[in-house]
Amino acid sequence: MTRHGRARVRLHTDMTMRTPTSVVLDDMLSGASAKDVALDCLMERFVRPRWATPFEVTKRVVGGIVLLLGASLLAPVPLSNVPPALAIALIAFAYLEEDGVLLCAALAAALIMLAVAAVVAWETISATGWVPGVL
Repeated sequence: MTRHGRARVRLHTDMTMRTPTSVVLDDMLSGASAKDVALDCLMERFVRPRWATPFEVTKRVVGGIVLLLGASLLAPVPLSNVPPALAIALIAFAYLEEDGVLLCAALAAALIMLAVAAVVAWETISATGWVPGVL
């Protein structure tokens, strides 16, 4: 059921009459620029399956670190979300390519970023004077 109690979604009549042509779909799907393709080729040259890690063991560790990195994305400081987002992308790429070396490097970078975020949060809290009351 939709929000208005209908069994299915109703679209505007103009939307129901349009069908995307294959040319439009090709343009939408092939939107990768030459830079994107070059970056992908560069990554594919260095990233390959090595250091096979057991999925069940690394699943929870990677999930916890990505969860903490995701929480650090919420900081309202300009451009402070770029390094955690890049670390998440590296972890995802390493997981997809099953590259244990890249996964270790990405997890190390993520732990360094989380340590820096923890120090910044601690210094912020201690500057406000809340720390003596908490401890």
